[in-house]
Amino acid sequence: CNDTRKAVAAKTESVSVTVHVLRGPGEPRIKAAAAATLELLSEAGCRSEIVKHGGIKALLDPSNGDSSAEGRLAAVKAANSLATDRVSHVALSSESLGLLTQLATEDTAGA
Repeated sequence: CNDTRKAVAAKTESVSVTVHVLRGPGEPRIKAAAAATLELLSEAGCRSEIVKHGGIKALLDPSNGDSSAEGRLAAVKAANSLATDRVSHVALSSESLGLLTQLATEDTAGA
């Protein structure tokens, strides 16, 4: 159905734009809203698109600059939603392991 194709294409484009917002410079409240949007898109069935567009790294990477409680909570909720699917769960595990190792190394070096 043509309407279905348009709806899927719109979701995919939304994922790309949302990940871009999350990665780029911006206010913490905007980044928190982007993370919350990724959670909604994940729940709407866009998990593979989120993985494909680098959404996991964008959510978990501390260098994205959103250290607000609201932003961290939104990112955790989105990551939790991604963890419910086998494909995105595997990507989440591998991406987060690298980022956690990086954080631990930086924390140890700073001590």
